[in-house]
Amino acid sequence: MYLSCATRPDISFAVSYLSKFCSCAASSHMSAVKRLLKYLKGTIDARLTFKKSKSELVAYADADWGANADGHSFTGYTLIYAGGTISWQACKQRCVALSTAEAEYIAICEAAKDVMFVKGLYGELTGHVGCVTIFSDSQSARSLTYSPVIGKRSKHINIKFHYVRELAEGKDIKVEYCDTGSMPADVLTKSLGAIKHSYCVQRMGLQWGC
Repeated sequence: MYLSCATRPDISFAVSYLSKFCSCAASSHMSAVKRLLKYLKGTIDARLTFKKSKSELVAYADADWGANADGHSFTGYTLIYAGGTISWQACKQRCVALSTAEAEYIAICEAAKDVMFVKGLYGELTGHVGCVTIFSDSQSARSLTYSPVIGKRSKHINIKFHYVRELAEGKDIKVEYCDTGSMPADVLTKSLGAIKHSYCVQRMGLQWGC
């Protein structure tokens, strides 16, 4: 748990998912934990890296709709500064999203809340506060962010998630599209193949074996 929260965003999804079974663990869950420990041993020299030339703060938000048996989707987001991840989260959404767009919209809102905290901290340290870009791989969720009308697709969404609209209108954030193949937060929402997993964690600034 400490590693997934402090230095290893690549295992955040696995730890978050497995933690659901702490009180009712079966042999299959124990096998998954052993596999995770084996992965950590093989990447024991992994470290987050930062580059002075890349100082812009950006965020990536993603969601896996209906990922759980109870219908709840999974949210994942990462904040990247100077080429490395400085904040991330992988967790189950507290409400049931009725569509992929809604799940992605909720993920954007969760990322936006963390963005505002980091912006405040960054502003206190440097005196510079600008608009932060949040990338999403859902064009529909992006449209919901900028839509002035609450229509049938969004009228049922909890009002707290429309916080992201206020931030976008106030130029605190802007939401841009990022295709799924280039979305680093994908690793925080689901289990991926080796190639895509490696690509995502490298985009987040995590390197090992060098």
